[in-house]
Amino acid sequence: MRSLKKYIGVVIFILVSCSVFAQKEGVSWQKLNESSNRLQGKLTGRVYYISGEANRSFLYPNDWVKGDILLTNGDKFENLELRYEADKDELIVYNANNFTLFFVEKELVKSFTFKNGDKIQKFIKLSNVRDSARDNYFEELYCGARSFLAFHYIFEHKVSPYVDRNGVMRDSEYLQQTNYFMYSEKDGMRKMDINRRSILNAFPDRKKEIKKLFRKNHLLIQNEEAMIFAFRLLEENNIIN
Repeated sequence: MRSLKKYIGVVIFILVSCSVFAQKEGVSWQKLNESSNRLQGKLTGRVYYISGEANRSFLYPNDWVKGDILLTNGDKFENLELRYEADKDELIVYNANNFTLFFVEKELVKSFTFKNGDKIQKFIKLSNVRDSARDNYFEELYCGARSFLAFHYIFEHKVSPYVDRNGVMRDSEYLQQTNYFMYSEKDGMRKMDINRRSILNAFPDRKKEIKKLFRKNHLLIQNEEAMIFAFRLLEENNIIN
């Protein structure tokens, strides 16, 4: 009898925890089913059951935000609840009509935007930077003759074994990482680092002009914002086209 009470207590604790988690995320977990993975008959995908691991480490941004999705056929869906799953490189949408989360079918998507407060982040779908036909979502930090893109991904970092807060033994931590690229339809992808040398190496015939331009504008490149400004300067001064 004592063990039965203990078992019932554990079940109740798990149910309450799930309820609290769902309330915190602003998502109702009722009425989840395999047939509800579509929105207005056009936006489709497979149902996604979020895990605690994914919510802590894989999802971007930190909470659900309003956003728009533009499909390859020109259809647009506005003011949806969206997040990006960096581990699987998938877009997640919350269907408030059926209280369901699902991965949007990637082949349907052309781009999507997050409206995160005053900040708007745009992601576009492009061919993989590797030798593959697979498409990936890239955050478009600067759009121009040469675009500046960010690819968010998950890196598994091995650590000394430890017991997490759920009592599970682990030897890995998952960290969100970002790779940066310069892109044009003509030349495709080129990996970039957040520094001046990376830009100079991308345009070896224009190094003197670029150095002079950066000195004139007192530009030190140490973060994303500086790289975005650098791309804008290069385009405005006809160094990249």
